[in-house]
Amino acid sequence: MGAFRALVAEDVNRGIAGCRVRTPCCVRYTATRVDVGGSSPRGAGGVEPSHVIARRRSSSPTRASPWVLATLLGVAAIAAVAYPLLVYSVTLASLGLAHVLVELRVLDVRYRRVLGAAALRLVVLALAFVFAARCAATAGWITRALASRLELLAGCASVLVLVPRALRRRGAHAIVTVAVAAALVSCVLFVSPIATLLVLAVLHNLTPWPLVAATTEPARWRQVAWGGAIVFVAVPLLIATGLPFALLQGLAAPEASVLPTGPLFEQFSAFWGPPPLEHPALAMHVFCACAYLQCAHYLFVLCVLPSHAPAAQRVDGRVVATLVGVGLVVALAYAVDFVGARAWYGTLAGVHAWAEFPALLLALDAFWPQWARSISHTP
Repeated sequence: MGAFRALVAEDVNRGIAGCRVRTPCCVRYTATRVDVGGSSPRGAGGVEPSHVIARRRSSSPTRASPWVLATLLGVAAIAAVAYPLLVYSVTLASLGLAHVLVELRVLDVRYRRVLGAAALRLVVLALAFVFAARCAATAGWITRALASRLELLAGCASVLVLVPRALRRRGAHAIVTVAVAAALVSCVLFVSPIATLLVLAVLHNLTPWPLVAATTEPARWRQVAWGGAIVFVAVPLLIATGLPFALLQGLAAPEASVLPTGPLFEQFSAFWGPPPLEHPALAMHVFCACAYLQCAHYLFVLCVLPSHAPAAQRVDGRVVATLVGVGLVVALAYAVDFVGARAWYGTLAGVHAWAEFPALLLALDAFWPQWARSISHTP
């Protein structure tokens, strides 16, 4: 048995060794040793490097079929254009809580070991502060403006925790991390906190795109990049032009809803967009685009992220189904008081949105070697 394990270990190491990265003045080779007995390579302090975790592949394919995903996304796009209020409210009520809980679980499974105990405690403390600020504002104990500023400060803290780690890695990793931290700090100091949070509420819907790419084989990374650009950028921009609405205008019912949401106009404030009093048509088209983005975000979080990862980082489908069931039960609250239920849901939604920032910065570990190889093979 010992000889067999030694033979397998040698085979595995031959297969993953020799990752070549070109630099301006030399060619550098790196290799990673794998112990079949179950141990894994770790960095300083016993923390496992995120790029090692992200590249540990499994032979099992992603559970979600690309054709099924494409069909669901197409239906979501058409429905969001024709029935924006209905799509926004029903998906928020039925899948909002479930997607928050599932994504928090995915991020915990993927990046807990990468972050390290000390940094993890600081990030969790910052996210707890976000939750407390939102709860205080929802309960009426502090103003929404103060809560927004406190939330931004806590969000900045969750990113600043990663700056020392990025500086130790130097290069592009450090530049991106410091740039993100500086941008958030600038928003706290010079930009309206509420406007900043509304913009982030839209942008956070794009996060499944890089998170999926981070656990994709390098050979398929370019394909995932282009697919994500279509799903999360091109389609929303097309919807925002108003052209799809013009094609579906005969079937469209923008005010249709089965929940006590109030008129569509009152929901425009859920996302960033042009002033609805000055540009009502454009504001509606932007809302349609945001409703589609919300559907795409939910779909990828619930159907792709849990299974599109190495075996050790997957979330069991039964866990996802259970959380969806819990979310459907909680959705009954929206039928009684949509505005109140959405406000309390926002306390958890803010936590998961800010948790994505550290996760994306940790996911950079998986991207830099891929970009380096892409550059090194460019004529």
